[in-house]
Amino acid sequence: MPGAVAVEIADGPFLRAQREVENAGLTWQIGVRRGDGLGPLTSGEVVSVVICGMGGGTILRILEDGQDKLAGVERLVLSPHTSAPSLRRQMVRWGWTDVDGCLVEDRGHFYPVTAWERGGSDWSEADYRWGRFVRSGPDPRLEDFLQAERARVAQAHSQAGAGRDTDDAAVSALLATLSEIDGELARLR
Repeated sequence: MPGAVAVEIADGPFLRAQREVENAGLTWQIGVRRGDGLGPLTSGEVVSVVICGMGGGTILRILEDGQDKLAGVERLVLSPHTSAPSLRRQMVRWGWTDVDGCLVEDRGHFYPVTAWERGGSDWSEADYRWGRFVRSGPDPRLEDFLQAERARVAQAHSQAGAGRDTDDAAVSALLATLSEIDGELARLR
């Protein structure tokens, strides 16, 4: 019978999750465990893992610390709030590839949600930056995401460039990012 295991490290979220499962009458189907990442799981216990609502670095740490728990896992669903390109690179290095994905918008912020399965695929630099599956769709929110990202980077460029030499490395990096965003926007049109 299908079931789920929810893992929470902090007391408050753990107790709320327990209460929600109890209130829904699903204690027979959903277990709530206190712990960090994949630590409370046993190897082969689950076939899918969902890790959302934290930075890409934290997701990477959870996956690295829990490598022994991933033996029977067929699919990972990951939604990093930060550092998505670094997460994508490491997932590909570990032999995973994206099989589905989308952008989710919440209160003006965009978050990538990507399903991963074991296997290889070819990735471009733009794929690592924006998401291979999202780009190939293309996701209907990709242009809005890129426009918001462009506005954020343009503002940072304006602030960084105020009073600095145009050869400054930070200003140059922001200009390069703006060029990459413009190239991706042009590809969509």
